[in-house]
Amino acid sequence: MGHWQLRDLLHLSPCGRECLLPRGTAVWRHSLKTRLSLRVLPLNWAATSLAVGCGLAAAGSQSSDLVVWDLATRRVLARRRVSSLVSVNNALHFSDARGAGVELIVCNNDAEVRTFRVMRGDGEPPSGRRARGGEDEWAAAAVDDDGDDDGGGEGDGDGDDGAVLEASATRFDTAVNYAAVSPAGGRHLCAVGDNHCVWLADSGPGGEWRVGRTLRSFGDAVMMCAWSPGGARFAAAGQDGTCCVWDARAAAPVARLTGRGAPVRSVKFSSGPMDLLAFVEQDGRAHLVDARMYGTQQTLMTARSGPEGSGPGTARFGGAQGGLLGAQFSDDGTRFFVGLETGLTVYTVDTMRRRAFGDGSVV
Repeated sequence: MGHWQLRDLLHLSPCGRECLLPRGTAVWRHSLKTRLSLRVLPLNWAATSLAVGCGLAAAGSQSSDLVVWDLATRRVLARRRVSSLVSVNNALHFSDARGAGVELIVCNNDAEVRTFRVMRGDGEPPSGRRARGGEDEWAAAAVDDDGDDDGGGEGDGDGDDGAVLEASATRFDTAVNYAAVSPAGGRHLCAVGDNHCVWLADSGPGGEWRVGRTLRSFGDAVMMCAWSPGGARFAAAGQDGTCCVWDARAAAPVARLTGRGAPVRSVKFSSGPMDLLAFVEQDGRAHLVDARMYGTQQTLMTARSGPEGSGPGTARFGGAQGGLLGAQFSDDGTRFFVGLETGLTVYTVDTMRRRAFGDGSVV
């Protein structure tokens, strides 16, 4: 993997039947039905960051390289450098919540968060159908039952830098490891970095981000953040082994969660009515938390962290190291995916038990 601390490298298709992930110096898509993999895009570098959203995908490198492509057509929209410095693209995030078309948020180790507007080659934003996602979002390049590629060549086109235009840049006082736009109208940006802080920024009239509040709850670098589906709360994952949750309106702490003491690399909310929060330690040990009251927690042991990793829905990628790739809920919240470099484990949420979460177990 490109960077051992950056662990948001696993992304699901809207229907949850395929996933996108980096392996070596390329991006691959893996069918959860056939367990076959297809190389989608050669990169010539190892990806440190990967994002999927609004019908698009993007990957970033340790040296500020950025490539953006259309998931349905696999047409490359842009290949460019984000920073004049040779610095890591720590995280990427797509959003159309502000109503200004599709935006790509890029967090770089040069302490800036840049917002890019993404256009098709004809100068238009991606279509509304793909921007909202759907069963056919990845259909043009699906992995067939026989493993053949139905979608043409790998990463067609060299890219047009005019399709991804920098709209604004916000300067922070340290490297920014992750940032995410609130789903509630895109009014706020949550960002985290190496100085143990969580920042809340407001959307400015010109599309820029204006840092308003700084929250301090961690004893070490903060690696990832996430918003709840309605934007009422946000959570952040820390190198110090904690996961903290805040109320967005008051910027007040709601919960401070801990696992087994290892650095927390990933944090994700599920959709309702499952209402779960997951945070995952660097060895793949995952913790599912009741996101209504935050009082009940279940620990899941994946392949590298314990014996349950060979449980339901395990697929192998063939990696050697076994470190965490990322974690994600399905769109409906009924499945939870934990990806390691060696493979993927899929857990099914027991919806009946989730209604109570009485014994601390939901999968």
